[in-house]
Amino acid sequence: MVKWYNKLKQTVLEVEFPLIYNELEAIDDELKAAEETITWQSENCWNYIVRMTDTVHDLASRVQKTKENVETLHTLMKAWSESAMFTRKDNRRDNLLNLEDREDRVAKWYKLMRDDGVTIHKLVEENLRLLKADPVTKSWKAYLEYIDDMVLDGFFNAISWSLEFFLENTEATLKPAPLFVSQMMLNIPEIVFKPSLDKDAADGFHDLVEELISDIYKMAAQVKRVADHLEIDNYQDDMDDILDLSEVRQEIMDRVTEIISKAVDYRSSFDTYSYLWVDDKVEFMKQFLLYSRVLTAEEIETHADDGVPECPPTTEQFKEQIDIYENLYIQISKFEDSRVFESWFKVDIKPFKMALLNAIKKWSWMFKEHLMHYVTDSLSELEEFIKVTNKGLKKKVKEGDYNGLVDIMGHLMAVRDRQTTTDELFEPLKETINLLESYDQTMPDQIYMLLEAKQIEFREKFQVEAPFTFNSANPYALLDKANKELTALEEETIQMQESANLFEVTVPEYKQLKQCRRDIVLLKQLWDIIVYVKVKFIMGDDTILADLLALKLHRVEDEVRNIVDKAVKELGIEKVFDITISGFSSPGLENRKFN
Repeated sequence: MVKWYNKLKQTVLEVEFPLIYNELEAIDDELKAAEETITWQSENCWNYIVRMTDTVHDLASRVQKTKENVETLHTLMKAWSESAMFTRKDNRRDNLLNLEDREDRVAKWYKLMRDDGVTIHKLVEENLRLLKADPVTKSWKAYLEYIDDMVLDGFFNAISWSLEFFLENTEATLKPAPLFVSQMMLNIPEIVFKPSLDKDAADGFHDLVEELISDIYKMAAQVKRVADHLEIDNYQDDMDDILDLSEVRQEIMDRVTEIISKAVDYRSSFDTYSYLWVDDKVEFMKQFLLYSRVLTAEEIETHADDGVPECPPTTEQFKEQIDIYENLYIQISKFEDSRVFESWFKVDIKPFKMALLNAIKKWSWMFKEHLMHYVTDSLSELEEFIKVTNKGLKKKVKEGDYNGLVDIMGHLMAVRDRQTTTDELFEPLKETINLLESYDQTMPDQIYMLLEAKQIEFREKFQVEAPFTFNSANPYALLDKANKELTALEEETIQMQESANLFEVTVPEYKQLKQCRRDIVLLKQLWDIIVYVKVKFIMGDDTILADLLALKLHRVEDEVRNIVDKAVKELGIEKVFDITISGFSSPGLENRKFN
């Protein structure tokens, strides 16, 4: 009993003492009897000792339990500051701040605070019962404020720890890895950031950091005030008013403002390229084609009355323009993909870089495309003129047909008038094609597609109509027809090749025509032999070996075998020739009958 009493007197807190004062005073009064009147010989001595022991033990146990509850409260709040609310992804020092699960993370933290708040209030209510306190007394309200201050300290430590994470990871002297990243991209007509670096933007970087800090502070709003008689709902207002926390908060936001300024200045360094996405390409090309340059305001004003003299660009001037953009493309390609400021803020410029390179390519392509159209349109127009002229000149003029004669003369005049223009056309076209090829731009395949289609069509038709089978009717007529059509198509191909060679353009190798030509030659040889054999082998039953030897068939055996080995294996008469050739050398030839 003495041990319990002494511990109670020595450990009771100033804020706890008023709550147990009455009970302590009653115990002290009871103990005076032991000091003054009761002795070991007293009749009720033992009962007195048991009663006083139980009384002291009860009070000491209840006070000890309240202290344990307060310690439990401390343990709960200590967990709040064991980690920051926001951390790097996977807690790796080289990763960016993890914002992917921001909402879930904040929700879990707030739920933890609310659950711990419920536990805290239950512990306080239990202490009220254990101390047998009156909830309306000043002493109990003072005890509530004591617990309330503990909770305030818990929130201060938790908020301070989370703010310290941002402070430490934005300290340039510590050389942290980038914590935040913003993409720089082209949103014509401006270069923008994502998230925006505009301080007034609702979804900007400045607003993002403020919201993160606000999320940290709001954890204090998740627990109801223990000292409810103060008529304050939660602890956030108190946290907002703590100067130490406010200074840390302001330091973080000052660093954010400074980093935004540096990133914006970096963006301004790219304004020199704004003409690539701001200038009107159509208007630029229009003036370039007329004057070989873009007119200045002074030139336009000087020639306001008579107009600026036209001066179409040369091929060399086209080259100069294309080279400007080709060289610029190489220069921009070597630009860095990102820039890091103050060690902790990274600007990813790759989206802008790609957009800028794409804009440069569009300018370069504008000039190349014009040249390609110039070549194809010139050749197409010339081809159409030749077709119309040839068709007109091939018309037969009958005697007395005056209108027909006038048409013929008109075509001849057109050829004469166009001769100089046509002669002067080829050299510029050749220069243009050479220029395009120097930039790996080949002429479009449309120029040759029609001819190739004709050849494929002829090949398919040839394979169907040519005498590829032994029982073909009128093989020579079929071969003659195919030969005429093939010859016409070969002439057209030769003309196309000559035109291509003139401009040093490579024309595809048309294998279909060559294969058809080889087949016709082989078929002609084969049918010559087939007819020869058929003619020579019309023999009756009285034909003898001497008659066959007189034909000297061995002279054609090698020729037939070579032809057959070369091509006939692909044709339908292979079996027939195998039988025929084998018959030339058979020992029983004199016994065979041929029909």
